[in-house]
Amino acid sequence: MIDNTELNAYHERQSRQESDIATLRSRVDRIDKDLDDFKNKDKEELDQRLRSIEKQVWGAGAVIAVLFAGVGIITQMESDDDWDDEARIEHVIYRA
Repeated sequence: MIDNTELNAYHERQSRQESDIATLRSRVDRIDKDLDDFKNKDKEELDQRLRSIEKQVWGAGAVIAVLFAGVGIITQMESDDDWDDEARIEHVIYRA
């Protein structure tokens, strides 16, 4: 038959194990939370980098568009060469 001391030792050991399990569960939960926070931090940093790159690409695209528009306008201005130089000078003088 089991005496009282063995039963008490069993209950003590059982209590200690339950306490250890609860401690380990809380540690695992904290580690999971820390891991999620770390992943979110990395995701936010990556999103910021992508936004920065997008802004640079849009800016470069705008500059290229302005350059093409300027070149197009200039070539159109220079291609209206139906007049000779004297006619152009007279046109400029009489307009003023």
